[in-house]
Amino acid sequence: MASISVAAILRAARFSPNSVASDAAILNTVAAEVRRRGVGVNVYSEEQFIESGIGSEAIVMAMVRDPRSISRLAALEAQGRLVVNSSQAIAQCARATMTRLFEREGIPMPPTLVVATNVDIRRQLEEMGIGACWIKRADCQTIHKEDVARARHPQEAQEILSEFFIRNIPVATVAAHVPGLHIKFYGVANDFFHYYFSGNGAAPAGFDGERLREVCSRAARAVDTVVYGGDAIVDPATGDFCIVCFNDWPGFAPCRPQAAKAICKHVASHARKLLRK
Repeated sequence: MASISVAAILRAARFSPNSVASDAAILNTVAAEVRRRGVGVNVYSEEQFIESGIGSEAIVMAMVRDPRSISRLAALEAQGRLVVNSSQAIAQCARATMTRLFEREGIPMPPTLVVATNVDIRRQLEEMGIGACWIKRADCQTIHKEDVARARHPQEAQEILSEFFIRNIPVATVAAHVPGLHIKFYGVANDFFHYYFSGNGAAPAGFDGERLREVCSRAARAVDTVVYGGDAIVDPATGDFCIVCFNDWPGFAPCRPQAAKAICKHVASHARKLLRK
C-alpha cells in the first residue's frame, strides 16, 4: 500500500474546548498506526487546510469543524478522495440537524426542542412538562464552555437562550434534564465499541450493553459518521437509556490505542480498495 498516502487534519484548538491535547493525541496515534502499515501520512493543522489545502493524498482523516474546512472536504470528495469522517457527516453532527435526524430514526433522546434563540420558549417548555433542562448551541458543536448550560426552570432557560442570541448563536437545542447514571461511549463503524459508567459505577439490572451498541450504531448511521463518541443516561431502576450527546471523532482518551487500531483498519481497508481501482 506504499503508493497510497493519507492526510491527517488536526482539529483547530477553538473547536476543542478543554480537549486540545486529547484530540491531537488520537489523530497522531492513528497516523502512527497507519505509518506502521507502510502507508505515508502527512499531518496538517486545520488552519493550514483552510489556507492552503493539502497535497494529493487519496485518503483524508479529518477532525475538522470549521465550515470552511467542511466545504474544502466536500470539494476533495468530489475529486474522488475518501474522507473520514465525511463532510456530510461532520455537518450533520451540528446539533440542530442531528436532533432532527435522530428523531426521524427513532434514536432514544430526552424531549428536545430546536429553537431560534430570539424566541420565547417558556410556555412551550411548560406545556411539554419540561422544568430543568440543558441549552446547547445547535449551529455547530461546542466551541466555548458557555455553549452548554443547565437551567433549573423555564425562566432560567429563557434567560440563557437570550444570552445565546446576544452571543450571535442563531439556534439552540433545549433538552429536558434526565437524571440517572452517566455513560461515555466511543465507536468506529462496526469495528469497535467501548463504553463505561462514569465514576466506575456498575450497570444496573436491566441494562443491555449490546442494545447500547446497536442504538449508537444506528445513531452513527443516521448522521453518516464512521468515528464517533458521546454520552448516554441510564435509568437505574429500569436500565433504559437515552442518548444525550453525540460527537464526530472524539479524543477516545480511555481507549485510544484500541480505537486507533480500529480507525487504522478502516482506513487500510479503503486503501486496498483504492489500489484495486
